[in-house]
Amino acid sequence: MSNTSEVTPYSATPAGAVSAGVASWLNEETPRDRAVRRRLIATRRREALGNATAPIHSVSLRLRDKETLLSSAEVMGFDQEPVRATAERREAALLLRKPTGERLAIERTADGALTVHTAGDRQHILDLVRQHTVDQTLAHFQGQRMRVEAAESPTGGVQFRASAQTAQSSSAGAQVQTEVYADGSLCVDVGNVRGGRCLEIVNGLAAAVGGEVTATDFKEAWFERPGEATRTRERV
Repeated sequence: MSNTSEVTPYSATPAGAVSAGVASWLNEETPRDRAVRRRLIATRRREALGNATAPIHSVSLRLRDKETLLSSAEVMGFDQEPVRATAERREAALLLRKPTGERLAIERTADGALTVHTAGDRQHILDLVRQHTVDQTLAHFQGQRMRVEAAESPTGGVQFRASAQTAQSSSAGAQVQTEVYADGSLCVDVGNVRGGRCLEIVNGLAAAVGGEVTATDFKEAWFERPGEATRTRERV
């Protein structure tokens, strides 16, 4: 079997509006921030923003588990600050800050989805989503008892090559090549499987990273009968 599928961690639902308290926090400058800004980004920040308030960017995710997102943020060097409960949200926002000044805020919308906010550069959010996808992809393959090799891609992403180590693995026999793009989305190529197992493998990975398969391009091998070795390429 062969196919190509795409999976995205982003929700089609517009990002929830940032609460007033979080917006104020994202743009607040503390004495510590001023010291860091003088040392590291004073000239660039003054030229880019002057005296203006930095625009706030919000991105809605399909992910529901904020703990895995927090774990990836910590890997990136973000520290968690005390939460601030507001009347606008049923759940307090998760406030994250790097020693170099970057800030992220994570809030849960009424339908349970997570929205990530930042001030200034939207890339901070995409970097977090990329890190989360990388972390969860690796954890998923390891949980499937697969041998994993990883390498940085020329486009700013990460490429994984995973293969079953033992016959007892639920992915026994499968050869999975995955590329995590710079924005955290995935392309998955599954080989050496039978029947519909390629979709099971891709859907399992999509669930692990908090994403959804957005496109699948079935190739001729998809129509082969079970029992014949097949190959599938999917984008997640």
